[in-house]
Amino acid sequence: MVDTLEVDGFYAEYEGNGRRNSPYDSRMLLKVLVYAHASGVFSSRKIARKLEEDVAFRVLGAGNFPDHRTVNRLRQEHWEEFAGIFGQVVKLAREMKLMRMGTLAIDGSKVRANASKRKGMSYGRMLAEKKITAYVALGREGQRGKDILPSSNNPHTQAMQERMRSAEGQHWYGPRKWLAEPRFGWIKHVLGFRRFSLRGHQKVKAEWQLVCAALNLKRMAVLSTS
Repeated sequence: MVDTLEVDGFYAEYEGNGRRNSPYDSRMLLKVLVYAHASGVFSSRKIARKLEEDVAFRVLGAGNFPDHRTVNRLRQEHWEEFAGIFGQVVKLAREMKLMRMGTLAIDGSKVRANASKRKGMSYGRMLAEKKITAYVALGREGQRGKDILPSSNNPHTQAMQERMRSAEGQHWYGPRKWLAEPRFGWIKHVLGFRRFSLRGHQKVKAEWQLVCAALNLKRMAVLSTS
């Protein structure tokens, strides 16, 4: 069973013994970041202020007071490592028998970000490029739109319409509400995360991985003591 998280990647940028050469221990900063996100504190400036004012933050920070630039730099520069932390937390939850691996479901919930609307995902980029058999509604649930006639301009949309109307499509799409929607509710209403602080696909991805890892750890703490 995994009892500690692998965090060596956070030290790789420092020469020699990273723990000795880094201005602040990366493991300590990671603990502070995860606890902050699990507590609904996302701004690097607010995290830095909490390290001076909040007892729990001061304990996790071991009496250190990194400024907001240091906190933000760790979050921006280690998106790959944050993805690894999220994966390790999922494996830990599975080994603790707090979750089961199965169907992957997504939801259309939106989180504000400083991003271009042209970067949105199309059906073609999602069903063709990703090699994933997806079941995505073509309109608002409960409101059947007009039939989409076959055309050389909309092959992916037409294929999605046919898939969603099939018995198999209804079978897989049906459980989406209880598989995906509660998690986004927890992120937005329990953690209070409604806007990304970082800009750029890779940095936003790192921030999202951090939020998801924090949510999972918070849920694990509740489930393991209930």
